[in-house]
Parts: sequence; C-alpha cells; structure tokens
Amino acid sequence: MVEDALNTLGLNILPYIKDQWSSSNLFYLPSLITRLLDDLTTSKVQMERGETTNSIQCYMIQGVSEEEARDHIKDLICDSWKKLNKLVAGSSLSTGFAETALAMTRCVQRMYQFSDWFGIQSKANKDGLNSCIW
Repeated sequence: MVEDALNTLGLNILPYIKDQWSSSNLFYLPSLITRLLDDLTTSKVQMERGETTNSIQCYMIQGVSEEEARDHIKDLICDSWKKLNKLVAGSSLSTGFAETALAMTRCVQRMYQFSDWFGIQSKANKDGLNSCIW
C-alpha cells in the first residue's frame, strides 16, 4: 500500500528496502526475540496439546532437560537483546526506524512477561492492557 502510494509519486523504494533493510539485523533480532519469547511462554501448553515444534523442543533433542533448554533460550534472548541495543545505538538508519524496532521488541517482551495474551491470558496482562486503553 505504501509502496503503491510512493510509486504514484515517482518514488521507487523497493530497491532501497531490498538493499538496505532486508538483511538488516534490525529486522532479524526483533523477530528472533519475539519467536523465542513466544516459545518460552507457550511451550508447556503447546507440548501438552501436541502442537507445533518450538525452539525448546528442538534444543531438547540434543539430550538436555527441559529446564536446561529453557535456560539456553533465556540466554539466547539476553544475547539478542544485547546485540539489538548495540545495533540501535550505532545504526545508520533513521532514528525513528531504529527506535520503532526497539520499542516493538520491548512491547513484545512485556506482552510475554505474564503469558501470551492469546492462548494463555493472565490478570496482569488484562490489567496492563486496560491501563493502556482506559
């Protein structure tokens, strides 16, 4: 939609996006953190229901316990946060874009702090959402 609007103005942004952003860790790291947080929060319920494979189950295939796998995923999340913060601090992209990537990831971290808001709802998340809206 945005691309179409800019194209009508004679601005072709697709080559710039492909060259500058598609391989950027500014997209990858927030996505990785989001995926790992989701797995950390919902894996027990998903395993009980026999649902999709997640990062914890994949790591457990290597012969570690669920607790060790969870600790490893927490370490990956921590390392990814460090990389993201360092990347945002030194980013050559616009400040607004870098800050948006960081803010989105913070929101996801908060969202998964007490459950996933969708399959596993908690009073803390409901209260947090209500405080944002009302």
